[in-house]
Amino acid sequence: MVDDFRGTNTNSKVPAEIVETMLRQQNLPGVKISDKLGDRKIIYRNSFQDKVFLNVFEGGHEMIVEAALNHIPSKSILTIGDSNGAAENGWANQLKKIRSADLIVNTSVSGNTIGFDNGNSPRLNTLTMVDSYIQEGVENAKLIDCIVILLGTNDCKAIFDDQLKEVPKNLERLISSIQNSTKLNETPRIIIVSPPPYGSDEILKEKYKGGAKKVSYLTTEFEKVAKKTGVEFLDIYTPLKPMFNLLSHDGVHLSEEGQIIIAKLIDKKIDL
Repeated sequence: MVDDFRGTNTNSKVPAEIVETMLRQQNLPGVKISDKLGDRKIIYRNSFQDKVFLNVFEGGHEMIVEAALNHIPSKSILTIGDSNGAAENGWANQLKKIRSADLIVNTSVSGNTIGFDNGNSPRLNTLTMVDSYIQEGVENAKLIDCIVILLGTNDCKAIFDDQLKEVPKNLERLISSIQNSTKLNETPRIIIVSPPPYGSDEILKEKYKGGAKKVSYLTTEFEKVAKKTGVEFLDIYTPLKPMFNLLSHDGVHLSEEGQIIIAKLIDKKIDL
């Protein structure tokens, strides 16, 4: 099965010595896995690219139907974001935990903007990179059901102060690029998520100072763009604002608790 996906990583396959030990001893001594398959103890597990899953468990000649089928995705979701989406404990990975039956392809990149070359890097310009994000989604999911875009934080950096009014226009161009992409068999559902709040200038690094007012402005403008382009909008700014100082140590990056809140709000929106 791994070979079917052109896998070249031998670590994704079951080593011969493990196969031999399990066949000979009907167990794998020294390995402890806390998770269970139903009420069965798991002896060995491995996976490849979130496509092939192997769980060897203590049991008889049986199939636990729910466990065998619960990883099959019901939706294919492409997520596009910045550092809050790219982080190990970020909202995209939290969404994967919540929506374990879905296939979520996360293309978030730290420093990403909607339409600026952040740090003179085209790689951090989503307008420039969106085709490659869609291609990655199509290669993994073939048919993308939903695209979730959570950007805007880096577009509010002090270096882009004079270009703030360009941001909503860039978002409109980004949505149009997706809606007219020849890489998609059909236009997926698109959810534009407002950027989260900023902290006060007292705790912000110099490059982020003044960002609080700008993300408030973008929240209003992004909702207008969503209505104009016929896509969906999710406001996370408003529910996060009253407690944001408790959810971010630097006024920009959210704690795991904050990331979970965002993921839950997105999850609820997807299910509407």
